[in-house]
Amino acid sequence: MLQSVETMDAPAPAYLSVNQFCVLYAIARSSAYRELAAGRLAAVKRGARTLIARAEGERWAATLPAFRSGVGNGPNRPCGK
Repeated sequence: MLQSVETMDAPAPAYLSVNQFCVLYAIARSSAYRELAAGRLAAVKRGARTLIARAEGERWAATLPAFRSGVGNGPNRPCGK
């Protein structure tokens, strides 16, 4: 039976592909590239591959706003209002 990389005793990789980053942080690829374009997330190139340092992902995630219940769009609040 195969084990995932995260469950093995091997250390976590220092860099993540964009796909790995998106899976880890549960965001769409388009959102990741939007964050890169806006300068809120940094990456390096290795040939044609775009790689995001795991530490950079943690820094990016720490800057995200906290969820606050009752704020924003809800079932009784129209979108954009």
